[in-house]
Amino acid sequence: MIKLMILCVASLLFAPEINNLCVEDSCDYIEINDFGETGEDRKQIVFWEWRKRGVIHVQRKITGEPTGLVKYGAGFTVIEYRTIQSEAFPRGAKLVVSHDYENSRVTVIFWDNVDNVMRMATAKWIVYTKCPDTEQSNIKIWAKGQRKGLTEPMKSN
Repeated sequence: MIKLMILCVASLLFAPEINNLCVEDSCDYIEINDFGETGEDRKQIVFWEWRKRGVIHVQRKITGEPTGLVKYGAGFTVIEYRTIQSEAFPRGAKLVVSHDYENSRVTVIFWDNVDNVMRMATAKWIVYTKCPDTEQSNIKIWAKGQRKGLTEPMKSN
């Protein structure tokens, strides 16, 4: 927890503008996915939440291809994702993961290259995976327009 506070304070001290603060987010669970092919080193952080209702694309059971039909139902959906290591960012972003065992929460802090802010995301649990791009698989099931996205950083006037 001390590492988390130091990173947020450091982002406040060294931020060139007032809007480059530590932005807080929350979700149901966080996935750290290593999805690179052989010889590639690609990682992403995926933020998931449970939805009671939503548009679900019906897939064929054998191939997983969409049928063109939709239904309404419940399930986990991607809120947003960030690539933290790829060919464009070979060194990647350093993640700080903190487990709060008393409150059964996990916190991840990282530099968000998309919004250029330090981001602190809290979730109920964290999952480490090594599989094909789960974020892209989720688009086939849940309509992408249903994603709420991460918290927008404050804009300066």
